Parts: sequence; structure tokens; C-alpha cells
Amino acid sequence: PGQKIAVVGTTGAGKTTLFKILTGELDYNTGEVRFAPGRKVGLISQIPHYPAGYTVEDVLRTAFRELTDIQGKMRRLEEQMAAHPDKAMLTEYDALSTRFQTGGGYETDMQTDKICNGLGIPAAQRQQDFDSLSGGEKTRVNLARLLLEKTDILLLDEPTRGVDVNTKQDIYQLMGELTAGGMSVVFVSSELAELLKDAPDAYPYEGAKVHALLDIENHALTRQVLEIIERVAPMPKRKKKTGASQAANEAEG
Repeated sequence: PGQKIAVVGTTGAGKTTLFKILTGELDYNTGEVRFAPGRKVGLISQIPHYPAGYTVEDVLRTAFRELTDIQGKMRRLEEQMAAHPDKAMLTEYDALSTRFQTGGGYETDMQTDKICNGLGIPAAQRQQDFDSLSGGEKTRVNLARLLLEKTDILLLDEPTRGVDVNTKQDIYQLMGELTAGGMSVVFVSSELAELLKDAPDAYPYEGAKVHALLDIENHALTRQVLEIIERVAPMPKRKKKTGASQAANEAEG
């Protein structure tokens, strides 16, 4: 619990496919996917899809689908019992009511308000169309949804892609807060510079294989690992200084 891990690789290496396999969205040919018993996995994809016209509130409420289904069954039973009372119906209603209560059905509004306040999602924004939000705002809303689902392992598919510098910093700060609270965060990135700064561990991903674990926090980067990194996520090349610019810098010094 509480780990922050990055998967790094070039575009098309299969990082998103890997995440979809981990969540069960895609099947795989060989191997095995295992999680510790009772651990719940949630994914925030690059382009989250929701029905047209969905508001932020609608997206947040998808976290309570099971409770909503139970509540719907309870409402239908109430109507049926009002017309034709039946002992079997009453027994079923009692069982549903217990499930609804133990699942936190009467606390969903309070939970939603608490998490939205903590993530800086204002009440006015909750009434906006989800599609009208910026990339960073969508990530924040989806993060709130997964927190409401009580996710243990959070998968983020390039969460900082296409966002401005301030939003990127906010996202990394949120990841830090989540891991400090005990949640494990695994995120995809194609920018090695980010990982060296923000993730203690990184896995270079190339050709549908995880090559090695990089213990960035302790700088355990072997020559073999560095060669893999250069292939899957090359660091930006620094421009060589021209003779004139070098002379100018020396003069300034």
C-alpha cells in the first residue's frame, strides 16, 4: 500500500493495453494477472467516455451504481407491496434495505461533498457538462469517482498528457497525497524526466515486456537499464553550445 510506480515507454509500446489487461477490459494470450485478495483496481484513461450530456455530478454518481440498482429494486418493491402486500416481498425488501445501509447508501451525498471539497471540485462545476471540462479537470473528477468507489490501486493512463504546468503539478501533488493515505498509484508516462522527479519506482515497457524495475529513489540505474531507458523513453538531447555562445557565457562568468 502507498506505492507510486510509473510505467514508461514510447507511444505504441502497449502501455495503455497493459492497463486494460490489468482491469480486465482486454483479454490476453499468456501469463497471469493477480492482485492481493480484496484489493480493488480503478483506471483513469487518457480519454474517458461517458454518454453525451453527462454532467460532472452524473459521472460522480456512477461510483454508486450498485447502490442505485438496490435502491431501484426497493422502490419497485414498495409500489408492489402497496398494492398487494406479500411476506416474500417484505423479506426481500428487508434484505435489500440491509445491503443498502451497510453499503453506505444513506451517506453517498455526504461522501461526495467531502471528496469534492478535498479535491477542489466546486458545487457549480458539478452541474457542468463533463465534456466541457479541461483535461486536468476531467482527471480530477475521475479521481473523485474512483475515491468514491473506494479504489485501492489507482491506474492513471498518462494523467499529465496535454495539461498545463500548473495542472501537472496539481496532479502530482494529488498522487502524493493519495499514496500518503495508503492508496497505491501506478501511472503511465512517456517522459522520463517526470519519473526521475516524481516516481520512486519505474518500469521500462517495450515490446510488450516489462524489462526491469528502476529504483529511482536510490539511483539504482545499471548500464543495461539505462540502455533500455534510452530506447523506450529517450531523454531530450541538450543542444551543444556554439563557440560564440560559449565565449559569451565565459565572459558573463
